[in-house]
Amino acid sequence: MKKITITTLFIMLFSIFTTTVSAQIVGYTYTLVQNSQFNYTIGVVPDASTSDFIPFVQSYGCVIFIPDGMTIEVTNSFGGAANPQFFDGAAVGFDDKDGYLITESLGSQTELPSAPSAGEMAPMITINIIGEPTSGLIEILANDSALTQSSSQFKSFLTADSVDDDQFIFEDLITTSESGLSGDSSFDFATLSTSKLSLSDIGVYPNPVEDTFSIKTAGITIDAAQIYNINGALVKTIDTNAIDDAISISDLNSGVYFLQLSSGGAKNTTKLIKQ
Repeated sequence: MKKITITTLFIMLFSIFTTTVSAQIVGYTYTLVQNSQFNYTIGVVPDASTSDFIPFVQSYGCVIFIPDGMTIEVTNSFGGAANPQFFDGAAVGFDDKDGYLITESLGSQTELPSAPSAGEMAPMITINIIGEPTSGLIEILANDSALTQSSSQFKSFLTADSVDDDQFIFEDLITTSESGLSGDSSFDFATLSTSKLSLSDIGVYPNPVEDTFSIKTAGITIDAAQIYNINGALVKTIDTNAIDDAISISDLNSGVYFLQLSSGGAKNTTKLIKQ
């Protein structure tokens, strides 16, 4: 009969402990939110989880592509000091687009806005597209693309501590999905240009808003209606079956928001001011 020594018992207990801790790690994916025709927010979304522990972020980064000849301006970032590094798309095999590797290392570990159990997107970077393109895509590079497979420097990452214990152990949380993406990860400027025209008859009134506002649909069927805050986070989804009724935003704080309407693939975004 084999004897279980103190050393063996310690190894067994340590193995069980590390397995338990590993099981608590929450994965995230990157997503792209359109705030207006040329303004976008890149955010991270947690996998489905019951964890109420808010992860502490150490660093993060991703690559976006935009049409050739355009540039970007970072207007806001999670830590306030995101670093966009331009690279020529032609140098990596793309003649019709250019890329930006956007990264940020935080001076101190910073909590995300909410716990994974809330299932909410955390805005990381908000950018303006300079040049007003009418064709081509804005897109986040997928982690399973040929480029990231050949050059790991282009992979999206989110280095954070997502385990509720007495240690700071930082790991990359963009690992549970091969692409590292979810939701919308690209927008077509050709479609957006057409969309703005096709929804031009829609109006919002009153604006500024105190508690309620109405949408003048001009007979256009609205498929989806959402309100985003200035950081690109979704704060309210409007029931399209009641789109002709007065819409209450009395639960929102005063400030600037963006109302995004979708109809048959077309999208339009209107700035909404809550008094």
